[in-house]
Amino acid sequence: MGKYRYRENGPAWSVRFLPRSPKQDEFMNFTKMEKTEGILKKLPHVSHLIFSYHHSIADGFTCVRLARNFLTLLDDVIAGNAIDDTVQYARMLDVDKQNAAMDEIQKSFEADPELLKERTESYLRCASESFLSQAYPQPSKRSPEIVCLPRSLDSKTTAKFTARCKKEGVTFHTGFCSVLEATVVRVLQEANVNREKYPIGGLHSVDQRCYWKGEEEAFGVGLGILDCTYEWPKDVLQNFWANAKQFHKLFKDQHSKKSSMEHAIIENLTGQTPLFFISSEGLDSPPSKIVTYATTNMRNVDGFFGDCGEHVRLIYYDRLSTVQGLSAMWLSTFQTFDGQLMHSFQYNTQLIDNSLANKMADATLQTLREVSDMP
Repeated sequence: MGKYRYRENGPAWSVRFLPRSPKQDEFMNFTKMEKTEGILKKLPHVSHLIFSYHHSIADGFTCVRLARNFLTLLDDVIAGNAIDDTVQYARMLDVDKQNAAMDEIQKSFEADPELLKERTESYLRCASESFLSQAYPQPSKRSPEIVCLPRSLDSKTTAKFTARCKKEGVTFHTGFCSVLEATVVRVLQEANVNREKYPIGGLHSVDQRCYWKGEEEAFGVGLGILDCTYEWPKDVLQNFWANAKQFHKLFKDQHSKKSSMEHAIIENLTGQTPLFFISSEGLDSPPSKIVTYATTNMRNVDGFFGDCGEHVRLIYYDRLSTVQGLSAMWLSTFQTFDGQLMHSFQYNTQLIDNSLANKMADATLQTLREVSDMP
């Protein structure tokens, strides 16, 4: 499914149903959640369901709502309940509200050239000097491929980290991204890349429905990309939470400025962008500047998947994006489910080799454990 190719005339989605087979056991054992064995005692029949959507019709929150609708309908079918096919499960986003918000931003830029200059500079900063590429040479010149490294954190540590974020006045998102960026600094220092400050740029997928009144539950594409660049000091763990608070403040400031709706307007007005597309042929050499990472955070998905009926229960959930064309070193997709943090480290094989990717994925959770236990 990761290699599925969409055609211009559709369809813009696909689905595959795979009954359990022995060749899937290794993956199931590796991704097993704490509640899995208890669930399987009650519901022993396991299948894999893979949905693929083009981003022109769906974002992450639309995808999980569609998955929940499918699971609840499947439960009704198994139970023998009648299906009312007149029910409309989706109301689409109001495109006029999206366009009006972007028109307002464009007018403010056209009326204030200094504001446009300031916001353009902020956007361009997210692609900084590629320290990881310098420390860890380009692994391959072959065509880029996607590799996904799923990791999960035990519920006890997840709860401890969540509580610590709340105590420090940061969100789970800004707390976890601070962990990611602190881990980058540690990995660079292990490779003898020593600096006073480490600028790290990130691109964060945000649900823009919060900007449009009455659209919170709407289906469609409400996705926006927020840029956030923070300079981490060399003593990253000694003052981790103080820096996490500063990162949180910067992130919230970017969110309040609706940074995620600015990018297309900035590119249109100035012709400038820090981003580039990696073609299917890949890169001959690593770029001098690149965004360090990108994120997509579905928050807590228990409300979507926690109770889908008596006969159906989700035991594992993950998302995969086509990162081989993304101008960032990797993509972190994460959420909490059944009390556990689920983190998927997805990377382009031309930008990061397998050993570095596994090192980053494992070191991220180790950093999280350390900062959770800090006095």
